[in-house]
Amino acid sequence: MAFEPRRRVRPDRVSRLLEAFRARFGPAHELFACHAAFPAALTPELAYQLWAAFRADVRGQPLGVPWIAVADLLLSSLCAEIGEELYEMAPDVRAALRRRLTEDPRLGPQRVQELSEFLLDAAAAALHAEDAYDRTLAQTQRLTALAYGAPERTAALLVGMLAEVGADDLASWIRLASLIEGLAEPLAQFPLLLQFAQAMAAWGRGEPHPLAAFVEAHGPATEVAGVRLAVPVPVEAIAERVDRGPETVLAGAPRPAPAEPPRGLRVLVAGTGSLPNRPLHGVTAWAAEALGEALADAGHRLLTGGYPGVDEITARAFAAQVERLGRPVEERLEQVVRRGARPVFQGGRTIEVAASTREGWVDEVLRRCDALVIIGGAELVAELAAAAQERGKPVIPLPWTGGASQRIADVMRARPPGPDAPVAAQARALRLLEGGPRFQSDTRALVDRGMAVLALHDPAVRADYNLLASAMLTLVGILEMEVSESLEWLYRDGAHPIESYTDELFTATDLKSVRTPVSTVSASTLQQELQRIEATLPAMAPWLVEDWLTLHGADGWPPRIKALTLLTPLLARHAQPFARAVIGRAFDGHAGATATVLGLDPAYLAWIQEMRNVLGSDEHQRWVQEIAVRWAEACLAASSPAEGELIAHCIERALRAVELAPRLDLVLPLLAADHAAVRVAGYLVCCAYRLPVSSEALDACLQRERLEMKGAATALRQLLACYGTLPGLDQGAAARRAVAGLVLTARLLDTQEGSGADRGCRARVFVLLEGRFKAAWTLLDRLEESARRYEEVRRKMPSSKQRTAQLDFLIHGICETLRNAGLTPEELSERFNAGGDGDRIVALAGILVAPEPACFALVRQCIDRACSDFEQYWAMRAAEAMLPALDGASLGALRAALEHEMSGAPGTRMKETSVSRRSLAHELLRRIQEMLGAGQGG
Repeated sequence: MAFEPRRRVRPDRVSRLLEAFRARFGPAHELFACHAAFPAALTPELAYQLWAAFRADVRGQPLGVPWIAVADLLLSSLCAEIGEELYEMAPDVRAALRRRLTEDPRLGPQRVQELSEFLLDAAAAALHAEDAYDRTLAQTQRLTALAYGAPERTAALLVGMLAEVGADDLASWIRLASLIEGLAEPLAQFPLLLQFAQAMAAWGRGEPHPLAAFVEAHGPATEVAGVRLAVPVPVEAIAERVDRGPETVLAGAPRPAPAEPPRGLRVLVAGTGSLPNRPLHGVTAWAAEALGEALADAGHRLLTGGYPGVDEITARAFAAQVERLGRPVEERLEQVVRRGARPVFQGGRTIEVAASTREGWVDEVLRRCDALVIIGGAELVAELAAAAQERGKPVIPLPWTGGASQRIADVMRARPPGPDAPVAAQARALRLLEGGPRFQSDTRALVDRGMAVLALHDPAVRADYNLLASAMLTLVGILEMEVSESLEWLYRDGAHPIESYTDELFTATDLKSVRTPVSTVSASTLQQELQRIEATLPAMAPWLVEDWLTLHGADGWPPRIKALTLLTPLLARHAQPFARAVIGRAFDGHAGATATVLGLDPAYLAWIQEMRNVLGSDEHQRWVQEIAVRWAEACLAASSPAEGELIAHCIERALRAVELAPRLDLVLPLLAADHAAVRVAGYLVCCAYRLPVSSEALDACLQRERLEMKGAATALRQLLACYGTLPGLDQGAAARRAVAGLVLTARLLDTQEGSGADRGCRARVFVLLEGRFKAAWTLLDRLEESARRYEEVRRKMPSSKQRTAQLDFLIHGICETLRNAGLTPEELSERFNAGGDGDRIVALAGILVAPEPACFALVRQCIDRACSDFEQYWAMRAAEAMLPALDGASLGALRAALEHEMSGAPGTRMKETSVSRRSLAHELLRRIQEMLGAGQGG
């Protein structure tokens, strides 16, 4: 038995769990939980022993823990049942509780020592138990107790245990790495233990680099706690494995090396042709491009007939990818054409067939290829596939591309393959080829499924394929044995829920004997079968994903939930590239397939959450955001605004259920993306977690969406949702910036043709303006009205005392409006440069209310280049208000500007008859002189 740590828990969630436990049960229960956090696992018996042994603190004062605390703890959210009457706390929860006990002055290090001695005594009796399960638990408890009481001795014992494990015993390395990770806190002074165990576990899975890095850093042997720790693999073998690259190692039986290095297959691709005025598009073109790239990535060689259409697109994509990988295209691409013909794509090697007939070309191209992949196609392609099958060549149709490919797949499904038929003709392989892309982003994942079928041509991959099918068949049998009574009831009512699936597995095992009856399989082999499955990964990841999906859809099969729970961690560790294609389709078509308003399918959610253990917080956030982009594509493709809103609502709920701790800096790049689906994903993440996005960033998004508004304007609707929910936008400059962008958006919507979607967006804009941003909108509306009123008075009234009086009254009113508004210097500058004379006056009024030195340049500009005498006067009044805060350089610049205006030089406004302005200028110059003189005197 291996006690593997449960999934990590975020620090904020740990705090919430502990506070909720304390609030529900009280501080005495929390003290008991602190004691119970020291064992690696809890049984009811051990928990009661703990309660009885530690009723008082180290000074003998009662802790007041009631007996019911045992049951309350085991049944609370702090514990999870991991076996029959066996419970465990998450590592992060245990660590937090242990810290609380250590820091409690009533308990402290003395209680830690007492707990260590208690656990040693409790484990001693079970170390020689008859049941291996009990012995393993007792050994784990003993090591946990020793780690806190005698860490150096524990480290020495663990070194001895590591030395007894064989280099190929993958299961033991994984178990010991998990055990040592659980003791990381008390064994913090021995980090080499965990590094070594994890490196050996990786070696067992076919990943040599961690062990190579360990040997490079510490040598083939090192010392831990005074005991020699030697790497059980020769250094030469490690170096050879690194040079050879990662490989799949079967659990318990290393695969013999192939007689010769595996080479890439020569893959012939054929499919739909095109005409000059009718180029390929849609799914067929997507598939051809993705297949070309996938073949290049896998190291295969490509053969085509050089025709326009699928041949051309595949060859072009293949050649481009080969060049990106830094390899010569001529060695990898062959275009076999009939005599006198030339391929449409001029690349790779062109091979002319001597025979001029089609039959001669078919013979030659099939002689050269190892396998044939079909994309779409018509009758001639179907004839080529039939000829390939007659010659025993594997034919892999991509049925979702339609045409001949679809018909070939239908025929293969309807006709059971003979004993010598290629594995690609098996029902299990054909099922992997099913499906279809809704978006271009789906295509590569579907092509990769076809590549997985193609890879079965390699004997080593075929061995993994057989092993996976055998292990899955046994796993299904074990799980069915556990619920045999439920299955007997199902059998009476009809067929076995997964009978066709198990038949596929049996065929794929390549066994010639009769299947072993389920009743003869021992349940103790469950962990062994999981290890056998993991030994085939990541090579068999596409097949395991398909198995997971099949069991996920088996609603009438009683062990369904347990099977998914067992397989999901394997998917998280080894099937990351396929998650986007699988989980990303949760919202396709409508929001009721695998995700509803009630939330994301629990199995999908578990897969997403399990990924956090593999990727870490930041990478997990990026990975979830990639999934969210795929969800957003479904939102954008909705048939109506109402459906799009429903899908967006479901996506937001799903993102919250994932329980990210999102970093804003990882979300902001989504908001600036060119692709609308990426931006929508960013908006949904921001809304789900109420991220504090700045008003400037949102304004930039709004400008982008205004440029791209068309049709349903889904992206704009989701951005407007951000304006309605994100924090920090209600007041001040942020609110005013939001209002300015929203008002401009409303005006642009008014100019568009009035579709229902546009009216909906416009209505949402005004809901925001009348609701959350009403105060800011009212302020900006008044300022806009005042600015236009100023311009109207100047335009309609002749120069006179009455006009000046009206303008004075107007500017005083603007000052009152701005008295408590708190406009920033940046806002005043934007207003000043808006273009109208009224806007300049509004900015001057804002400076009068809050004379910030940062606005001095605007004031000086108004004095130097005023649009009117009235504006120049109020600019000087603003300078007067600002005077005490100006530095020496600004004072000198202001003096120069005033003296120039008073000089009467050409272009100046201040004439001899400008009594009020000249009087104010003299007063300003006098005060400037005093201030500068005082500064010099100091």
